[in-house]
Amino acid sequence: MLRLLYKEQPENKAEAVRKGIKFLNCGEDYSSEGTAPEARIFSFTRDAKFIYTAINKSHRVDIQAIDRLHWWKFCYMFSDINEDTMFSRIIDIRSRKKRGKLSKEEHEYYARNKKIIEIQDNQSQETEKAKNEFLSLLNKGKE
Repeated sequence: MLRLLYKEQPENKAEAVRKGIKFLNCGEDYSSEGTAPEARIFSFTRDAKFIYTAINKSHRVDIQAIDRLHWWKFCYMFSDINEDTMFSRIIDIRSRKKRGKLSKEEHEYYARNKKIIEIQDNQSQETEKAKNEFLSLLNKGKE
């Protein structure tokens, strides 16, 4: 995250992580104290084509045609995707499956579309190492 958000690496990495998370959260200063992380129900990488078409359909804007799009503006559009998109359908099925609330028809839909709906968590060792370093920096910032 620090490599992507900062042209020059900051000296106070814990503070940089806190500010980076605040930026990624669209200016909100969320605290994760006392809350368990929620199960992931989407992947920007895996769901990119569905997110792209959902934003296009919901907001009538081709985000690939925009020269520069601020992260927060993208997040605002992303959070306001219409329910009648394939992406919303996929998210609904994933969410209901995690809670064990799929109807018979939804189970059948899931079985037919398993390759689209399932999110694989096959992280490389490099990704796992980077994630652990990030969490370590984040925890240092809380101390």
